[in-house]
Amino acid sequence: MKNPPNIRQPMALSLPPEPATMPKNLLEILYVRLKTGYLRRRNRRILLALSDDQLKDIGLSRSEIFSNDRHR
Repeated sequence: MKNPPNIRQPMALSLPPEPATMPKNLLEILYVRLKTGYLRRRNRRILLALSDDQLKDIGLSRSEIFSNDRHR
């Protein structure tokens, strides 16, 4: 049986899906923070190993390597 045109159908409520990267417990939060810190240090070491000309080619200066990390 069809609904009369003047009656609105209730909207189904749903929660937004939880991102796969959202940590679910304390151990996951700790793991994500440690991994993030490790990756930042690794990337900083790699960038510091480049010459000034190489850094200029990718649009960075030595001071930006440290300043970008402090803003996080």
